Amino acid sequence: MVAQANEKLANGKKFRRSRAKAAEDPYVRVAKNASVLKDSAERAEAIARELTSELGDFGVDDVQRVLSILGRNGSDSVIEKLRDSSIIYEVSEGRYRIA
Repeated sequence: MVAQANEKLANGKKFRRSRAKAAEDPYVRVAKNASVLKDSAERAEAIARELTSELGDFGVDDVQRVLSILGRNGSDSVIEKLRDSSIIYEVSEGRYRIA
């Protein structure tokens, strides 16, 4: 019934609803942005920055998910290096944000 009313209002043309693209997985988006960086320190910082932007805060499991998309591992060491460099800080137990 609604479709018929819309068709009449559009002078006989069928009304088509535009479908929004499915939102891309934020972890895939972060991995894409980080994949162009060759230096591991820059890549780690970019991952932290992007995860903070996408999720608000992040944990080891979030970093691991991005690294696995990139075909890498070592999320614990990434977190440790970023924390030791004061690039990230712990906002609650096991959750981090970019400083």
